[in-house]
Amino acid sequence: MITITGGAYNPTDMFSDLSNKLNAECDGEELFVDNHNGLFHLVSYTFFGNCFMNVGQLEANQAVCLKNEAKDQRRVILRIIYEGVSDYNKGKKTNTRNELLLYNSNQSFEHIIPKDNSVKWITLSFPAEMYNFLSEEINFELKSLILKDQAWFTYFSITPDLESLIRTIFESIDNKSIRHSIFLSRIIEIFGLLRLKLDEIKFGVSTGKNAKEIENLIAFKNRLLSDFSISPILHQLADEMHMSESTLQRSFKEVFNMPIIQFFNQKRMEEVHRQIKYTDKSITEIGIDLGFTHIHHLSTAFKKHFGYSPKSLRS
Repeated sequence: MITITGGAYNPTDMFSDLSNKLNAECDGEELFVDNHNGLFHLVSYTFFGNCFMNVGQLEANQAVCLKNEAKDQRRVILRIIYEGVSDYNKGKKTNTRNELLLYNSNQSFEHIIPKDNSVKWITLSFPAEMYNFLSEEINFELKSLILKDQAWFTYFSITPDLESLIRTIFESIDNKSIRHSIFLSRIIEIFGLLRLKLDEIKFGVSTGKNAKEIENLIAFKNRLLSDFSISPILHQLADEMHMSESTLQRSFKEVFNMPIIQFFNQKRMEEVHRQIKYTDKSITEIGIDLGFTHIHHLSTAFKKHFGYSPKSLRS
């Protein structure tokens, strides 16, 4: 397994470590290697002197661990894992993970990317006090969260508005003339949306959980979403996790902001939106692949969730 550490605290050390592990060269801003280890492309910028942003793409021949070591540095870390559109081919599904994780430097955390997965990620790290510079308003949920001293962790779904900004960042990674300004402007917009979303939900911030608890729940979430054509059965999921249904529901909601079935249905609807917008598949084909028994059922659920019809999105 290849472990990537240091990006949240010292990108220079991260580049040096990766260069040695991958037998690659880098110029301090960009690393690109395509060899027996796989394909790795990483770009790193420092903003405002102490704000570090890393944008990466990889398809490794072995598992990769994105690791945050707990440090008492009062820093906030945003990590986005993006695999794009689920791929269905002859009944077999390629699992995809699209998630946005926000936590502070007191929260240890590891994110494992299985081998041969094509993954893009963004890591942003900044001092908690810097958020005062970005927003002069006194009281709102995101600012209160960022300034907490105790270890905390929260999860956001990559909704269509966030996904559009995230894709713009990845689309600009090869354009050296504009990517610096694109990265900065889009990440500020992303934090603006996160503020609105956290104000809406008013909960979903996990404190006091150790890294293993969070990692186990994220692994469970990935299995839950591995096939949208199969609706989850709670008692089977609880048995799998060796928990009662009530304990599993409570632990899941503490990290993912909502009950399991509601979460599954929301993520399935987001995948419908993603496939309509970013693939050429027919709406009927998308509905079949994602477990909808009738196109009318999909259209009704889609309009209830997003406020507009699937056809209007494609048109």
